[in-house]
Amino acid sequence: MIEDSATFRLVIRNQFAELRPMSAWLSETIKAMGGSDENIFNFDLCANEAVTNIISYGYTDQGEHEIILDIAVSGDVLCLKIEDDGTPFNPLEKPEHISPHNLEEAQIGGLGVDLILKIMKECHYTRINGKNIFKMCA
Repeated sequence: MIEDSATFRLVIRNQFAELRPMSAWLSETIKAMGGSDENIFNFDLCANEAVTNIISYGYTDQGEHEIILDIAVSGDVLCLKIEDDGTPFNPLEKPEHISPHNLEEAQIGGLGVDLILKIMKECHYTRINGKNIFKMCA
């Protein structure tokens, strides 16, 4: 990995078209930081889940908003921080998904946060100055 405390930033808009460039940025940045293919896959998957939720559910208006992604490395720990000005949402307080007993009980969706929490070693949430700040580390 490159030097400790190196941080890289990407600012995107709250539009689904931003997901593809975000994925490309994550891949290039993590690779440049010395991250593994597994790091790239896991962070891309988790960032797509988190940012899709922000775009889908985070805003009560149709206006343009910024979503800020900061990725940093310290030692062998890689962390991604996602900041948005959407409605307050702490994914760590979401109840864990309960698996259905059969296919008829199964519902589409609702597993993204559980997936993030299972893949990442650490996740933290804070709300500061009207902004959600979600940090995930592996």
